[in-house]
Amino acid sequence: MSINYRTSDGQADYLFSFEEQDDYTWRVYIENQPSYANRDTDAHATHRYSDGNRRYICWTTDLDSLEEAEQVAALWADETQKYIRTGYAFGKKNEHMPSLNPLLMPGGLLQGILGGMRR
Repeated sequence: MSINYRTSDGQADYLFSFEEQDDYTWRVYIENQPSYANRDTDAHATHRYSDGNRRYICWTTDLDSLEEAEQVAALWADETQKYIRTGYAFGKKNEHMPSLNPLLMPGGLLQGILGGMRR
């Protein structure tokens, strides 16, 4: 299954595919995204892992449902856009973006972000 996501700033489109793993967790593959331009593209800075020639989102906990995977994809795309635009690392506070933690809490802003998902 693939989903296009337009970032919350409306500036970029990302394409993700979602694959259930043998252990019933989900992995979010990044099929298409904007260039990092002059930003660092290493795995740590971009929160990406490689699986052969495919890249997928690095996340600290298991994604136990497709819905969780979709939420993480949206958050990752918005954080990546912030990183490309400003150079701020993922989750860093600045005047334009709060810390990630409130976004991940129940009732946080993440549900609003999902408005940009298109199947």
